[in-house]
Amino acid sequence: MSRAPFDVRPDSQFHYKTPWLEESLDDLIGQVQDGGVSLITGRSGSGKTTLCRMLMEALPAESNAAFITGHYLSPIALLDLLCEKFMVPRPQVSAGLRTCLASLGSVLARAKVAGRPNVLVVDDIERFRADTLQLVGLLGSMEVDGEMTLRIVLAGQGGRRFLAAPSGARRLHAKVEARYVAPDLSESEVRRYVMFRMRTAGLEGPMPFEQGAIREIAKFSGGRIRRVNLLTDSALQAGYANREVMVTEESVSRAATRLFGQFARYTPKWLLNWRIDAAASRS
Repeated sequence: MSRAPFDVRPDSQFHYKTPWLEESLDDLIGQVQDGGVSLITGRSGSGKTTLCRMLMEALPAESNAAFITGHYLSPIALLDLLCEKFMVPRPQVSAGLRTCLASLGSVLARAKVAGRPNVLVVDDIERFRADTLQLVGLLGSMEVDGEMTLRIVLAGQGGRRFLAAPSGARRLHAKVEARYVAPDLSESEVRRYVMFRMRTAGLEGPMPFEQGAIREIAKFSGGRIRRVNLLTDSALQAGYANREVMVTEESVSRAATRLFGQFARYTPKWLLNWRIDAAASRS
């Protein structure tokens, strides 16, 4: 193989299009000409970020688009970042929140009138502060000639922050008109996913995984793509170091033990999930 097949860093060549991803992507692309809010939810590592990146790559060339990963930005910091990404003239960005918001609205309105779709994709939305979520809600309310100027696509782990946030953020949740829930992969889908990654990396011969190994990968990963990558990469590296021809069920179990603890097989599911997510975040 010419490349590492399970590198956790984003790479469009390794985007595996499950039926859910393909259907959701087609639906989202069909919405970009219209303003409004879409919400992608799912457990950690289930493919939400992959869908967001695939959407950004598939947008029409004339799109006015921005991709932001959620973190604890203040409203003014978020607005400053958006003005930069949507190319609002910098002298206006140094003004106050209301002036910046008006300037951004004008730029989006002109693009909308010119037939250019405006798209804002926000990943890890659960990390946003409540007052910053309220600002996103204001952005979703901008109109020109009675039409919304901006399509907002939010991605995050469920709606807990929305439900716990002040009324302004809950109003943003109420604006959501399309929802997409990322499913976990089945064992057969895990096998197809692993095969796809290996072939894309340059594997030409037979798959070096026994059926029991795939079963263990599916079990320990819970069908979440990020976990599959982490566990499969560890099992492959260990097999290479030990000069093993095939990755076996025992190989995957040993990899799970190294990653998630000595008693991973017998650990309560909630604790194993926590350990796996912690290991994935460190990689």
